[in-house]
Amino acid sequence: MAILEVKQLSKIYGNKQTSQEVLKEINLNVEEGEFISIMGPSGSGKTTLLNVLSSIDYMTKGSIKLNGKHLEKLSNKQLSEIRKKDIGFIFQEYNILHTLTVKENIMLPLSVQKIDKKEMYHRYNRIVDALNISDISDKYPSELSGGQRQRTSAARAFINLPSIIFADEPTGALDSKSTQDLLKRLNYMNENFHTTIVMVTHDPVAASFSNRVIILKDGQIFTEIYQGDEDKQTFYKEIMRAQSVLGGVNYEF
Repeated sequence: MAILEVKQLSKIYGNKQTSQEVLKEINLNVEEGEFISIMGPSGSGKTTLLNVLSSIDYMTKGSIKLNGKHLEKLSNKQLSEIRKKDIGFIFQEYNILHTLTVKENIMLPLSVQKIDKKEMYHRYNRIVDALNISDISDKYPSELSGGQRQRTSAARAFINLPSIIFADEPTGALDSKSTQDLLKRLNYMNENFHTTIVMVTHDPVAASFSNRVIILKDGQIFTEIYQGDEDKQTFYKEIMRAQSVLGGVNYEF
């Protein structure tokens, strides 16, 4: 079943004199439980697409349906409710509060909801165990490595048990070991919590952890690659091949 349905999506910045069409009539379905990577060269529109899909930014034309609700028809208050309950965000910059401990950071989204304490702690323990950060719960962000901070950020995104997680370059600031660790754990969360993940990345290694890779070029879908029954290494090679067809693999955004 499609959790996210996108039809004829366009995004234009500027006014009539200086308009720039960043996304051009994109059609896309995301199935429940998928782990999707969005890739593309600099300026291809991948971060804009993620921001529009997650309701951080507005679309210019088209429609986005999340869990059966048309986002373009909702008020700001209704969108805010959806962001609280249905959507989780993971950003490259961690976005965790330095004056709070790991545990306090992760529990923060639950403090505005009417959930009993037993359920809160059950969720907390389940998620920190899955992300392997239960031993750092009383530490402050300044005492953590980059990988631990990003896993804390991921735990906070999962604590509401959202139906979909949007991740923007979550491994961008991490070394290769921390990158592998975070992606393995996101993979585990995707499979065991059945959470749909849509991730923007410029890294083919990161993309090889997903089930499907969507490559953008000039604001349109250039190609899609499905992992299917292939192993991670073969899938990685296919992603690299698709990038080389686009002309080079310098995919910074």
